[in-house]
Amino acid sequence: MVTPAALDELAALLGPERARADADTLALYASDETPRACPPAAVLFPTSHDDVVGIVRLANAHGFALIPRGAGSGNVGGALPVPGSVVVSFECMQQILEFDPANRLVRVQPGVVTDEIDRLAATAGLMYAPDPGSGAYCRIGGNLDERRRAALREIWRHT
Repeated sequence: MVTPAALDELAALLGPERARADADTLALYASDETPRACPPAAVLFPTSHDDVVGIVRLANAHGFALIPRGAGSGNVGGALPVPGSVVVSFECMQQILEFDPANRLVRVQPGVVTDEIDRLAATAGLMYAPDPGSGAYCRIGGNLDERRRAALREIWRHT
């Protein structure tokens, strides 16, 4: 459960404009493209790695669940909040931090739009192979999380 004290600490960490618990914001982040919805207790908008570390520390200290979210464009429920959870929206973390085409490496924040990575790769004659139909608006963090989930489903299927 997210207490008022926890909300105060989150607002102190991020600023009140990036730690929101107003009804309109909660309604906007209550669902993804699936038909289900559950309003979170709060929505957070980190802009840096340090913000995320602080959020995780506060979640651990206060015992509430964190739900990561990119664009909310998923249709498998990956960004759906659970009762009492806090959505961590990565939409403000859209920086490409490093591109090393010789080593086939790109380091990005989780809110980078997938097609942006493919466009960057193309400048070096490369491509970002996963080509989701939602590439113009989906975020890399969600793409990678869905790949992780798919791998876990495959492991569970064989156990």
